[in-house]
Amino acid sequence: MNKTILFSLSVFISAFLLTACKKTDSNTANNQTIDTSFVNGLFVSKTGSLQINFTYSFGQSPLVFNSKNYVNASYDTITITDLKHYFSNFSLQKADSTWLNFNNCNLIDVKAGRNMTLNISNVPAGNYRAIAFDIGIDKVRNSSMSLMGDLDPAWGMYWTWSTGYVFFRIMGNLPPTDSGYSLDLGGDNNLPHIELPLTAFKVKTESPQLTLNMDINEIFQNPNKYSLVNDGMAIHSNTAPGALKIAQNMLDMASVTSLK
Repeated sequence: MNKTILFSLSVFISAFLLTACKKTDSNTANNQTIDTSFVNGLFVSKTGSLQINFTYSFGQSPLVFNSKNYVNASYDTITITDLKHYFSNFSLQKADSTWLNFNNCNLIDVKAGRNMTLNISNVPAGNYRAIAFDIGIDKVRNSSMSLMGDLDPAWGMYWTWSTGYVFFRIMGNLPPTDSGYSLDLGGDNNLPHIELPLTAFKVKTESPQLTLNMDINEIFQNPNKYSLVNDGMAIHSNTAPGALKIAQNMLDMASVTSLK
């Protein structure tokens, strides 16, 4: 075999090995090559679905309705008898820092166990570094008057006397007198938008399962202390004193406890 043939064969083998050693997946999303050498986060190898599971706590204690007493940062002793909220605009942050919004809108009734597991379909292949969502509904939906599905006023989460939806509702009592409290958060200026990193995980799957814990204790603290005794036992409008306090406190109430 002459030297020219040997040289050509050597070049071909080298090129083949270099191509084979590249850390890329053959799947593409939106005609972009997916980098499988990601350091952390979520890698979806091909279009799949994502399951979101919700859990609820009060600080370190699991949430128990009616019978358990909790003490908040203002030393109010409370029970919880009802908890409902909207969960919408779930989004995934891509490796290039842009966001993919799945445009969902779901009403979660924690006491009744409604929508405690949600399935997000058609999640494109890609690398994802964070999630985002609203605890409530966006301005467009809040004024659209669509009144369909989970936005139907029959669910009792619509202010008929003041156009707009209740984003978050918590009700209960203050032992030992059992004075009742009822906090309904709503209003476009009071919409909690939450972003959470996924960088503590490294998961590659076509059907990821994500668990979100909601710490109800946080609505009463950080950055504002909210005292039911001093700040008010009732909120039933978007301009009620204390509504903005609670909305700001809710920004750190959620955490990703599991991704698999």
